[in-house]
Amino acid sequence: MSYRQTSPSPVQTFFNKLLVETIETIVIGKPRIFPVEKAGVLKARVQKLLGFDKIIGLASKAIDVMTDQDHIFCGVKVLSDIRPVFQNSPDSISAAMVVHNMRVGYHQDGKHTEFSVAMNPEDIRKTIEVLERAEKKSKALKSFIQKSGIAYFEDME
Repeated sequence: MSYRQTSPSPVQTFFNKLLVETIETIVIGKPRIFPVEKAGVLKARVQKLLGFDKIIGLASKAIDVMTDQDHIFCGVKVLSDIRPVFQNSPDSISAAMVVHNMRVGYHQDGKHTEFSVAMNPEDIRKTIEVLERAEKKSKALKSFIQKSGIAYFEDME
């Protein structure tokens, strides 16, 4: 019978060292606030924490995959203005229009950066349509992932 032996992860190694050092401190120092008899309880709790190592590792990897991009979105804001239109005389407004300025914030090379785009109401409508389509795609892809039996990252808690 063959099997693959795996070495402990950095998290497991850390907790094992922490556990050994803590138990040695309890046995040698015999503190009044932590009786030696409780060392077994501490060991069991640390071992339970080690069970979370797989989830922590998976979450860490998922964050790496998600953020392995040149531009990482971090926020959006829309400022709306009424803009006057002057035809012949600067003393009289001939017309007005609504202009929306969408400011998109993102991170690039660890620095926060922004850009702004002027939009009219039709641009806003097109943007909403595209985002609604993306939302529908997300739901379909999530359903596909769940049906495949693979854990969907956002569902893991």
